[in-house]
Amino acid sequence: MNHPQNNQQNEITQPSSVLKGLQVPLADQLTWSRKEAAGVCGISVYTFSKWVNDGLMPPPFANGRFSNHSVRESLKNNSELMAPENLFPLQEWEANNG
Repeated sequence: MNHPQNNQQNEITQPSSVLKGLQVPLADQLTWSRKEAAGVCGISVYTFSKWVNDGLMPPPFANGRFSNHSVRESLKNNSELMAPENLFPLQEWEANNG
């Protein structure tokens, strides 16, 4: 016997077919892997790791991922990281357009 409440509950808990396979753009993700964060900064993973060890970038969370917001704030607040040779197109636009 099907109860309407049970069907409704199943619809709510099961992912929508629209959401299956949905990829969130890298810039909109809340956290990044070390490789993703390095790519966003336009540097190698080695250099990104050095920046983390030097305190220029925030440490990762316990799961090894980095906060999107914290990485972007570190780029804004460390002028030596914002040198033209270290900028990638999105950062350059943000630096010029606030």
